[in-house]
Amino acid sequence: MKKHIHIIFFFLFIGSFSQILSAKTISMEDYLKGYLEKSWKLKEDSLNLEKSKAGIEQAEAIDDYTLKSDGGYAYQKGGYQSSYELDHANVLSLGISIDKMFSDTGTIMSLSHDLNDTLSSVKVMGSTSQSDLSKSSLSLSLIQPILKNWMGIQSKLPKKIAAIDLKIKEITYLESIEGRMVEAATMYLDWLYLHRQKTILKDIIAKNTNLLKETTSRFNAGIAEVSDLESAKQNVMLFENTLREVDNAYQGLILNIKRYIEVNEEDIPDDKVFDAVVKVSAEHKSQRVLEILQLTKKQLGLSLETKENNLLPDLSLLLSYTLAGYDYQSGSNSASFGKSYSDLMKFGKHEIFLGFQFSLPLGNDKAKGELKALKIDFQKMENTLKDTEESLLLKEKTISDGINIYFKLIKGQEDYVASLEKKEADQKKQYKQGQLGLTEIIRTSIDLSNAKLTLTKYIVQHYKYYYQLLELQDQMMEQYQNLVPKN
Repeated sequence: MKKHIHIIFFFLFIGSFSQILSAKTISMEDYLKGYLEKSWKLKEDSLNLEKSKAGIEQAEAIDDYTLKSDGGYAYQKGGYQSSYELDHANVLSLGISIDKMFSDTGTIMSLSHDLNDTLSSVKVMGSTSQSDLSKSSLSLSLIQPILKNWMGIQSKLPKKIAAIDLKIKEITYLESIEGRMVEAATMYLDWLYLHRQKTILKDIIAKNTNLLKETTSRFNAGIAEVSDLESAKQNVMLFENTLREVDNAYQGLILNIKRYIEVNEEDIPDDKVFDAVVKVSAEHKSQRVLEILQLTKKQLGLSLETKENNLLPDLSLLLSYTLAGYDYQSGSNSASFGKSYSDLMKFGKHEIFLGFQFSLPLGNDKAKGELKALKIDFQKMENTLKDTEESLLLKEKTISDGINIYFKLIKGQEDYVASLEKKEADQKKQYKQGQLGLTEIIRTSIDLSNAKLTLTKYIVQHYKYYYQLLELQDQMMEQYQNLVPKN
């Protein structure tokens, strides 16, 4: 029987030892890397950035060439002219044009080519004859706005807005990376906090278990009271229950951590992160949030300029140059339907046209209302920009003050823990010598455990403030530049 028990304990020991060997320390950098790679929010921001790049292409479409074509067939029957009677006519027409908007100047250019071929049967002085009339023209026309959309103030707005929007999305993506880094760092610090709590509580339980054994021996020897024995038991149970609560929170956090990295139950965080020197910069560097608002304000300013221009009349200069020609043949029974293209391209006349077009909505209330609303939005953005700048300065001061306060708290708590440790060691000597009751030792033990847990909380909060400050001052990515995803 004893042999079987020894075998069981042997395998239990081997299993525990193998778990210890398989345990590994997870660094902050490893966790941040895994978090950034698997963050759905960061992937969403990356897609928004790609969408803005596509928006640039959409906005530039205003400068694309447009090919147009039209054509038709018409049949005419009967009709009189001054010198002949029309029996019937077949008319073919074909037109093709290439249009382009030059958004930077607002100029609209059109190059068009039109063909028309009419094969008719006419009666002149009682006799019927065939006639073939072919016409062709090649025309280049320009429309140049000189009031509304002067120099493309309206037509180039979509390209400008899209370019600024892309810049905003690029900055937002960087902000998102830093935000995700701080989220990951905060979770990692929580992991460290709970792990340290477990370590401290296990150590306290071990010490109090030893104290319980010693008290039990003293009780059995008749030199300790029942109250001392029960107090020692209660103290162990108290910290065991506390450990169970902490372990429950620890297991919940591990499940969340497993979303981003592979981690085993035995793996532990690396407390070397607490070796980092916390530096509080006096220079205000939180620029990205303000830059986003300034770019948004710039977008509103461009839209405001466009709305003001929209109040002007639509006055444009028109210029066109046309090459035209025709081929007329009559009285020939051999007249064919259509001419060769080379014949049609023999232009016989040139035409230059210069004119203007003008339009103005009477009242123009819609444009006035849009302008008024946009001016209000612009003023609101200016107020938001000032308020955000003040809020960032206040937040930066609050976080910096928090870092300094927790630094002092840590120093004070470290001294307090050291003092309690000396006190506990001295009280245990007095207890063994019968000079002190167990109640005082237990009270000191509880105070020491709480002091160590509080010290851990102070350290973690100190570094949480530190990473918040790095994010606020746009310095988090500088600390972990090698982890920034390539987009």
